Amino acid sequence: MTRPDHVPDHLVVDYDAFAPASIEEVHAQIDGWRELGPIVWTDSNYGHWIVLSATHTRTILSDAGEFASATPGRGVTLMRVERDLQIPIEMDGAAHRQYRRIIMPLFSPRRISMLEERVGAVVHELIQRVAASGTCDVVADFARPLASAMFLGMMDWPLEDREFLEQLADQSLNGVRGGTMEERAAAKAEAGKRLIEYVQARVEASRRSGATADDMTATLINSTLDDGQPIPDDRLLGLMKLLLIAGLDTTQSVLSQTLVLLGSNTDLQSRVRDAGDELPRMVEEFLRLHAPAMPSRVATADVEIGGVRVAAGDTVHLLLAAANRDEAEFEKAQEPDLDRATNHHLAFSVGPHKCIGAALARLVLAVALRDFHRAFPSYRLIEAESHGGAVWGMDRVQLELEVAARV
Repeated sequence: MTRPDHVPDHLVVDYDAFAPASIEEVHAQIDGWRELGPIVWTDSNYGHWIVLSATHTRTILSDAGEFASATPGRGVTLMRVERDLQIPIEMDGAAHRQYRRIIMPLFSPRRISMLEERVGAVVHELIQRVAASGTCDVVADFARPLASAMFLGMMDWPLEDREFLEQLADQSLNGVRGGTMEERAAAKAEAGKRLIEYVQARVEASRRSGATADDMTATLINSTLDDGQPIPDDRLLGLMKLLLIAGLDTTQSVLSQTLVLLGSNTDLQSRVRDAGDELPRMVEEFLRLHAPAMPSRVATADVEIGGVRVAAGDTVHLLLAAANRDEAEFEKAQEPDLDRATNHHLAFSVGPHKCIGAALARLVLAVALRDFHRAFPSYRLIEAESHGGAVWGMDRVQLELEVAARV
């Protein structure tokens, strides 16, 4: 690409969000960029800004007027391919608010608190499966099936479809890792098409059964927009596809990354095991350290960020994982502090598009960590593999487990 004239050479870094790289490698890159300023530029993926500071990230995410999510062909991703915008995260203003009004009650703290027993039952079943072997792959054996079981149960979709949907969700987010831009775009488009086909089949099945149940599928089918009309089918399918991708990928990413950290630090592991009522505060620190989603926005007008001119039409990529380790906001930001009293992290974003599923994610993380540490008096990290991309996460986390006398 031709670099825009308004981009200073000294702010250009070498970063491809979709190149094969571990989370640790990307954080090492970020540490080197911080001395350049709160915002830097890369020529990769059509060229875009990378925002590192917590303050500027909050400003951008909170201002949908100057930094749009609803940009045809781009949306909140770094890809540029003509496609339908994702509902509702790639909508702004009143159009976005009417969909958010429908979804928010489904994830209210009161409703989510009623799911604790269900989360505990799924966690218990998964722990029983891995306890006999003495080792486990956290991603494949625990974190991913837990997140998927919770989401599919809430939607009343078949649990046996889990692995098929997980593969498509990952492909929809990241395309072909290491592939060209064209290959990634094609893979993402194909995954999106297959997910829509799946969701359409589930909607049709729900309608045939009467669609009056209390599950989320029936609730969304029977919901109405501000004009009193049902959600149009194309948008209903897009909305459910987005919920599916978010439900299957983000929470399991945080849980897997957290167990990598704890599996390498017996002192922190003991703190979590003995946490009691302090566990929710510790969960916030794990969320800060392991933010999974990395959204983008498009500037709608020329604006200055951190002393840098961002021109109308420029993409700004918000590395929430970098903002959450900004020393200007978090003391000893690179280190886990399970006693951190004030923790205004950005793992769930901020502003009009703040994550609706935050309460569910917090519940799943707390129950999973509590019960995992009850079952295993100690565990040790053997090896781990991770990836960057649209959602950062673990590919594999191998643990050696000491199993409690009674699990």
